[in-house]
Amino acid sequence: NTSKYLLSYRWSTVDRRMLAPPDPRAGSLRIVADGRVIDLKPLDYFPLSFEKRRELLVPNHGDIFARAYTVDVQMLNFIAASRNLTVRLPQEPLDIPLKLWEDGRGALAQFLKRAEGP
Repeated sequence: NTSKYLLSYRWSTVDRRMLAPPDPRAGSLRIVADGRVIDLKPLDYFPLSFEKRRELLVPNHGDIFARAYTVDVQMLNFIAASRNLTVRLPQEPLDIPLKLWEDGRGALAQFLKRAEGP
């Protein structure tokens, strides 16, 4: 059985002086998909299997704060199939719903379908 992770990267598009770095103990993630609330707590570590390839997974941006969450296939399928999707960072000083910058739900659905195999 292989572990599945959801990775999140937090950064700001405004002057970094306007947004303090997150508390290292913070990192809760709230996904609202079609009205269903999914609360995720970050792992205390970034999965070792990703450490060697981390630079391939990090967006090309300034100060990035990475978090990893344990998920399952059913949750990922639900997120990929959802019509309305928002994300919140409830431990951040500015806890507002975040909109999608790029919608990767179609790519996620294709990946999950290939991963399940014939």
